[in-house]
Amino acid sequence: MRRVHLVHDPSDDRTFENCTALFYTMKGYDFTHDNLMYIVQFLQGKGTKLYWLERKDPDAPTYRGHRFDRDDPNSYRFAPKSETNRPSLPSHSGNRYLNGEAEREKREAERQRFGKQPDDIVAAQHSMWRQMLDRAIAEGRTHLERNRIEQAARQTPGSLREQAEAAHREAALLRQDRERGR
Repeated sequence: MRRVHLVHDPSDDRTFENCTALFYTMKGYDFTHDNLMYIVQFLQGKGTKLYWLERKDPDAPTYRGHRFDRDDPNSYRFAPKSETNRPSLPSHSGNRYLNGEAEREKREAERQRFGKQPDDIVAAQHSMWRQMLDRAIAEGRTHLERNRIEQAARQTPGSLREQAEAAHREAALLRQDRERGR
């Protein structure tokens, strides 16, 4: 609110629209600064269009960034090359020992050698839900029951987790039917 203010030029039509919205909404309120701020926020929250002008800072410089004057040989349009073309610290992205590639290769070789699960969290979650889905399917005693559980999982839209949950629900229903002697 400090950088902008409402349009208030009497010859501007936007001033009339601002005043109409404010006076109509201010009915029943005292004209104080706090009430006016409340009404402005209320109107903005309601989606009423208010017209604003940017307030110029008197201490702001007349130009921003780099100055440019066609007649001045020392002025420049963009930052000079001496400022922009400085190399930063040396990059280690190509060095496999410093960027972690050697470590990743060693970890992957060890994982494959010992048959461990992947370190990737998503792959581990996928593997976990796949195992739960397989366990739910294995709860069926006959081919018909296993196919029914697998079909319930396959027809469930969504992620593997949702499919595993659907398979567990179907296996629980089959278990209940078995216990009831159906």
